[in-house]
Amino acid sequence: MLCTDTSGLRAGMSIGLAAIDSGNTVPMSHDRLRPSTDLSAAAWIAPRLRGDFASTVSSVVPTGFEAYARILHPAVAATGERVRWGSVAAAFDAVEHGLMQFHALAGVSWSTQEIKTEAWTGSAPTDGDLEPELLAALLDVVSLHTPATDECWFCLWDGYGWIAESVTARVALPGRNYLLYRGPLDAALEMGHSPLAGWFLPQSPNIFWPDDASWCVATEIDLPYTYVGGSRDLVDDLLIDVRLEVWEAHPDDPIAFDTDLLNS
Repeated sequence: MLCTDTSGLRAGMSIGLAAIDSGNTVPMSHDRLRPSTDLSAAAWIAPRLRGDFASTVSSVVPTGFEAYARILHPAVAATGERVRWGSVAAAFDAVEHGLMQFHALAGVSWSTQEIKTEAWTGSAPTDGDLEPELLAALLDVVSLHTPATDECWFCLWDGYGWIAESVTARVALPGRNYLLYRGPLDAALEMGHSPLAGWFLPQSPNIFWPDDASWCVATEIDLPYTYVGGSRDLVDDLLIDVRLEVWEAHPDDPIAFDTDLLNS
């Protein structure tokens, strides 16, 4: 089961996560997470993407960073517990490696969501969303590499049916268009929507970065993992954080569903 201890969070992040856990969160606040039409803030991203859309790490998160990390979204066991990919690999006697794909570990087709076998039963990881506990852990780490005075920029894919923003400006990147928001780093935990009063459904930002663009986080909507580009120290801190299942990544690593050659 994944560790969800958030005791190391900055005070603001702890408050944000506590609100999500308590079920008392409010809809996406424009006091802290403000829609922006300043598309120049994202102009640096497209020129630093490489390759065909969703083909390699560098087609999702910009090139030019010293190091990269791949954060795996957890699977969910039949008991409801979050399960690391490494545990699923062990259950199926599969090979853990940096390019592993979840469906290949379980020996099922890439579109299979519910897995029912003698070896393991549960649900595949969620595509395009890093759940709040893990997002909070990620924010905890990147906050150590972000000036306290910096605000951050957040991109949200404009295809989510629940978006009610009236802003028409879009960050246009290969294959996707995004709404742009600005706010403090921990406001990432406030992105989402409330279909009913008192019921908040969080959605992690699809791309976000600080004012100085010293790091960038990308969660592509069709992938069950999140990529981070940043300094060597930042990635090293992610690799040793016990709350996250992280592998080192490289810009040229393939990310397509059929690229796990060790478990195919």
